[in-house]
Amino acid sequence: SERYNVTIKLNAKFRYEIKVFDLFQVADLLSRCSCPTQFPMVKIADGKYRIGDAKTIIFVRILRNHVMVRVGGGWDTLEHYLYKHDPCRCPA
Repeated sequence: SERYNVTIKLNAKFRYEIKVFDLFQVADLLSRCSCPTQFPMVKIADGKYRIGDAKTIIFVRILRNHVMVRVGGGWDTLEHYLYKHDPCRCPA
């Protein structure tokens, strides 16, 4: 798939780049849920989300084309995190 970048020049020294593809990547990972009631991901603040029915807030960042989730003292991919926590993806 193609990556779309939107670059906004604030002035000669600073640039802000939005990677639209990364937003689609997160949406794609969440859309793979096959539960009768979709596994929710609610944005609380920039980089902070509540996933599932838990009240736990997770931190999400994009790192080298991967959506990463803060887990314990380290980082895990969002795809692996969902595999462990989404009821329809968990191994029996």
